[in-house]
Amino acid sequence: MGRYTADSDDNTKSMPKSIPVKSFGRAIVPAVETVAERASHVIINASGSYHFLYETSCSEGSVSHNTGAGSGAGETYEQAITIKDDGAAIRLDINPVAWSGSRFKSAPVEAGDVTFVYRGGA
Repeated sequence: MGRYTADSDDNTKSMPKSIPVKSFGRAIVPAVETVAERASHVIINASGSYHFLYETSCSEGSVSHNTGAGSGAGETYEQAITIKDDGAAIRLDINPVAWSGSRFKSAPVEAGDVTFVYRGGA
């Protein structure tokens, strides 16, 4: 696919096409157990134990409850990482559709603890 198109004022000249929005990367902070578009990678922003969902029958934007391994019903999240102390954000090169977790401190996990990053593409 060419990056140029004919100039609307003079068809003997060309001009650059506009770049589609999907060409640029983006990041979101989905709510706990909320299904999102599959991430290119994730960033963990707070201490705690984090679990991720990779396959689901739920649609984007719906809540997918973590039923735990072996429960036989619902969705099963896989444990990925446990972070004992707050510090620098940690990048995980995984491609989940939802996340769940728990904190060691009294505060519950919340949107913002995990960032889903999407790489842009043409």
